[in-house]
Amino acid sequence: MSVSVFPWTPSTYIALYTCIERSIDCVRGFHRWHYVVAARGGCMSQPTTDRRPRLGFVCVQNAGRSQMSAAFAEREAERRELDVEVVTGGTLPADRVHPEVVETMSEVGIDLSEQVPKEVTDEELASCDVVATMGCSTLSLDADVDVRDWDLTDPDGKDEVEVRAIRDEIEGRVAALFDELEAEVSMGQ
Repeated sequence: MSVSVFPWTPSTYIALYTCIERSIDCVRGFHRWHYVVAARGGCMSQPTTDRRPRLGFVCVQNAGRSQMSAAFAEREAERRELDVEVVTGGTLPADRVHPEVVETMSEVGIDLSEQVPKEVTDEELASCDVVATMGCSTLSLDADVDVRDWDLTDPDGKDEVEVRAIRDEIEGRVAALFDELEAEVSMGQ
């Protein structure tokens, strides 16, 4: 007697076949985000991987843009009920998060006052599915990692109007990234 731990339904076969027809990247996306599908109660009730999808946000100091990005990503994951791990760090971390960043993020209900910039390793980033750099990084990661350079202005020393504009751009980019993730999840259902 054979026992299947994965509930293969006709719609699962159709979704997989469609992905294979489109491209191997689509198949990788199907497998990458099936954990998220399972977390949202999709047709795949048990993930076939033991880890959540990982999103990385990195810059040199981890004191501004990457801190804002990670905070918005955590909020988006919670709002959308997606089980996603968020990684953030810097290549040469600062001593503290920039005060102007802490202040502007508090305006949107996010408290970064207790956050401490930290170093991120290549190994941590290589385990991510997507890594967004802030325009100040020269990462060379494995080809399986989707690295995106967001090329954002550094908020350090900027006035509150400029920092708000940077914050709002980051919030929009993070929301767009989560829109992509949800689209991949929908393809897998």
